[in-house]
Amino acid sequence: MFLTRIPQRFGLVLSTLGFSALAFGTAAPTQAAEEIVITYGFLQQSIPVNDLADFAESGEQSFTISLLVGASGQDPDNIRNVLNQDVPLKHSLADKLLNTAPGEAALQQVGNVVHTNGSEGRVESLRTAIMDSAEDDDQVSLIEVLQNYPTDAMYVDGEQLVTLVGKMKPLLDQLGTVQDVLDILGGL
Repeated sequence: MFLTRIPQRFGLVLSTLGFSALAFGTAAPTQAAEEIVITYGFLQQSIPVNDLADFAESGEQSFTISLLVGASGQDPDNIRNVLNQDVPLKHSLADKLLNTAPGEAALQQVGNVVHTNGSEGRVESLRTAIMDSAEDDDQVSLIEVLQNYPTDAMYVDGEQLVTLVGKMKPLLDQLGTVQDVLDILGGL
């Protein structure tokens, strides 16, 4: 059962999910994620991807989305912006970067946060979701990655996400704003 009082850090999980999943991540998926299962210690909540896509597009909140948005303490428009933010990522560049040793290492790190139900296929699933998202328009958004994740369910470990964001923060501070990073990626 999902508790309405969630630790303060869980809000960070929801608000930073988008950036963390996109900061790293070739075949067409045979299926797409139908739900996202967010875990945080003993707490667990499933979110239908279709509900999240409807929220991203129209702002309409299902009961589950409304509950999570309220619990996170985040502005719903900010969450929608994170879900819909297009990040320039040329498909050919993503293919080259994600198939290098550093790319594999980044995918492995993110695979500890965003993953399949088991330990198998974490890196491959992330790579596929990101590559499929960039394929048509050389851009990636979080909602596209979620929709293209090639298993029935995508699991997000909230505790691991908080740890990863903490590790990334000094690097991000050195790189500048998120818009600076997007401008750099767009120029590649």
